[in-house]
Amino acid sequence: MRTATSADLEKRVQSLENKFWVAVAVAAIFGISGAFGYSMLLSAQKQLATLQDGVGTVQRASAAAIQDINAAKTKQLAEFNAEVKPIAKAVVVDEMRDRIGNVKHWIAFVYGKAAETGLPNGQGANGWWQKSLIDQNALVQKDLQ
Repeated sequence: MRTATSADLEKRVQSLENKFWVAVAVAAIFGISGAFGYSMLLSAQKQLATLQDGVGTVQRASAAAIQDINAAKTKQLAEFNAEVKPIAKAVVVDEMRDRIGNVKHWIAFVYGKAAETGLPNGQGANGWWQKSLIDQNALVQKDLQ
C-alpha cells in the first residue's frame, strides 16, 4: 500500500470541504425553495377553501333564486286563474242565455203560428196538438216577458 503524503491528504480534505459546501449550498437551496413551496401550498389551500365557500354561497343563492322564481310563477298562475274564472263564467252564462233565448223564440214562434192558424176543420192528432199549443200560448208569452 501506498503511503499518503500530506499533499495528497490536503487535496482530499480540500475536496471533502468543497463537497461539504456544495452539499450545504444545495441543502440551503432546497430548504429555501422547500419553504417557499410549502408557503405557496398553504396559500393555495387557503384560496381553495375560499373558492369552495364562494361556490357554496353561489349554490345557496341559486337555490333561493329558483325558489323565488317558482313562487312568482305560482303566484302569477293563481292571479291569472282568479282573473280568468269570472270571464269564463260570464262567457258561459252569456252563451247559455243566448241559447235559451233562441229556444224561447222558437217556442214562441211555434205557439204563435198555432194561435194564428187556429184549429183545423178536421179532428185527429193534428187538431189536438194545435189546440194544446193555442192553450199554452198565453203562458209562453207571459214567460218570455
